[in-house]
Amino acid sequence: MAKGLGIEIMITHFLRKFCDPSQLVLIINSKPYEEELIKQLLLESGLIKIENLPKSITSTFTINERVELYNQGGCLFITSRILIVDLLNDKVPIKHVSGIVVLNAHEITDKSTESFILRVFRLSNSMDAFVKAFTENAEELTKGFSRMEQLMRLLFIDRVEFKPRFDLEVSQSLMKYQPIVKEIIVPMSQKMRLIENAIIDIITTAINSLKKNNPSVCY
Repeated sequence: MAKGLGIEIMITHFLRKFCDPSQLVLIINSKPYEEELIKQLLLESGLIKIENLPKSITSTFTINERVELYNQGGCLFITSRILIVDLLNDKVPIKHVSGIVVLNAHEITDKSTESFILRVFRLSNSMDAFVKAFTENAEELTKGFSRMEQLMRLLFIDRVEFKPRFDLEVSQSLMKYQPIVKEIIVPMSQKMRLIENAIIDIITTAINSLKKNNPSVCY
């Protein structure tokens, strides 16, 4: 998705149907500010109960607390380091995971923890579970040799959808809300005018001095 189009809103709309105890969706590679913004957008939608909002799992949670959250279901923001440890130790009910959502997908490489998580997930879970990835930094996907194909392989996805600003649906949406430009001219105070006149006098004096000492130079 192109930058500035509100990718967090798109992610929020996608997660809305999974904020339910009957589902278990793991969200990885998110930034703290993204987590808070998505939670706020979900709450403002009025369609999600407070108790069903996504929860953030960090290093402050014990193993037992994490297992309890996994069993409760819903959407969980979780750091990649914690998730891979829990996956390898069979603490995640992986057969019950509906899917994994990857934010900032352009950051994923073959050496990243996230790609390892997805590999373990696909080996342990059926292909029915989904993997969805989002990014608004599409430029990064053009760098290097076959970067797009490599990323699709690492994410275990077979379909990519681009949303540039010139996309018909996007451009029609943007046309509905044209920017309103207002020009505001602030009159100068008496002191500001004195300062302006003093600066002009200094510049004029400096130029005249240069002309006098360098008559061969054009100004």
